[in-house]
Order: sequence, then C-alpha cells, then structure tokens
Amino acid sequence: QLPGRSGAKDFGSEAVPVKEGATFRTEIPEYTEAVNSSISRAGKYAVEQGAKRQGEYLILVDTRTGTWLYEEAGDEVSVGNTEAFRRFVREHPDGRFAYVHAHPSGRGLSLNDMAEFFGDDQFESMVAAGYNGKVYAVYGKRAKISAWQEIMRPSVDAALGEDLRRQLRDDKINTQYFKHELERRRVQYLIDHYCSAWEAET
Repeated sequence: QLPGRSGAKDFGSEAVPVKEGATFRTEIPEYTEAVNSSISRAGKYAVEQGAKRQGEYLILVDTRTGTWLYEEAGDEVSVGNTEAFRRFVREHPDGRFAYVHAHPSGRGLSLNDMAEFFGDDQFESMVAAGYNGKVYAVYGKRAKISAWQEIMRPSVDAALGEDLRRQLRDDKINTQYFKHELERRRVQYLIDHYCSAWEAET
C-alpha cells in the first residue's frame, strides 16, 4: 500500500530561526522576471506568516501573470491537505501554478513535496522557502508519474536504500540519519530523472 497524497511537507523536525534580511529571491529559468519576483515575495510572505503561526504556509502563484491566487496556513510540518485547497485546484483545471510554501526547518524539498508537484498538472513548479533563507525549487516536468510508485519500484528502492538499510542493521547509522538520507536520495532520484531543480541561499 503506497502512501496517499497528504500535502506538502517539511521533513525536518524543528524550526530554525528566520534569517534576517533574507530576500528569498527565486530565479526559475522558465519564468519572466515579473513572475519570479512575485514568487520571491510569496516565499518571503510564506515564511513570515509561517513563523507567526509556528508552521507552514502556502501560496499558489499564477505562473503566467504572477498573481497570487490562493493562500492557506498549515500545521507545524505540512500544508495543502485541506478539502478547500483540493477543491480550488480541481476547479482550475487549466491553472498554471507555482506552489510556494514555507519550510520551517530550512531543509530541501521532501518526498511529499515531490508527490504534490507530480500529482496535478496545474503545479508547474514547487518552491520551498526555508526559514534560514534557502530556497529550493523544482520545475519542468519531463513525464507524468506517481512519485511514490516510482521510488517504490523494487529496483529503484534497492538502488537507493539497500546500503543504508545494511548500515542501519549494523548500527553504523541511526534511524534519524537513515530516514533523512533515504528521503534526500529519493527526492534527488526524481529530480535527476523527471524534472529540473534550482536552489539558492538568499
């Protein structure tokens, strides 16, 4: 049984302090200067709102105009899992959105983020703005896939995790390292095979 989609998720465990003076400047190559500026402002705002509420926050930005079309507050580690959000996406089948959200831990994109990104055609990009000023983005899907199905294929799962499982069994790594490193590898696999990525420290 594969996990269902449960919104974008920060796979870090604790919030880091918000970096003072961070611009959250985002420069996704496929977008105009105006759209990138709007995504940058959305990232900054998502972090401000998230920090105020001690959690995640999302904004959908129209990638054709830069208009902010939808906003939602999440909990400490996830966002975008409400019926209102799903309904908005369903009601805009021709929408072209940058899915911009805060990552309190400052870590990169999670597997849940990738599942969301590939889960709807309307999501042209997935952007995580870390409280630490780092910005991570994926864009330019090269195939229509289920992220979970892809990384759970036996050959892929073995290639990405066999050595880590052996190290965990032999007590060479702890459970937390295993979990985070396997997630990082899975996300990187999806980026390497099915989309493009951009990141920066601002």
